[in-house]
Amino acid sequence: MTTVTIKAGYTTFTVETVKNKSITVTREGHEPNTFLIGDAAEYDSWNLSYYGEIVSITDKTVTINPRYGERKRRLSLESFAWRNYNFDLDETVRQNSDTMNYI
Repeated sequence: MTTVTIKAGYTTFTVETVKNKSITVTREGHEPNTFLIGDAAEYDSWNLSYYGEIVSITDKTVTINPRYGERKRRLSLESFAWRNYNFDLDETVRQNSDTMNYI
């Protein structure tokens, strides 16, 4: 297990990784959020949240296979932590559905 502390602006993330098994992201003042290989996670956003399946976890990156498309996305631990510290798949699907009514 590798533990990394990331300072991003005014907040601090603690990221614990177990290579090709799991990643746990904790933002200061929030509950930890744990992801396993095969779980969904966000890799990008604009009006909608774009997410896919986690296919690889290393000490420095997380690779996500998007739901649509073939090009895998590799995120640094900092980017992954910022996007997923409070990720909830059910809530993301609900928000995307609601946003689709307005765009």
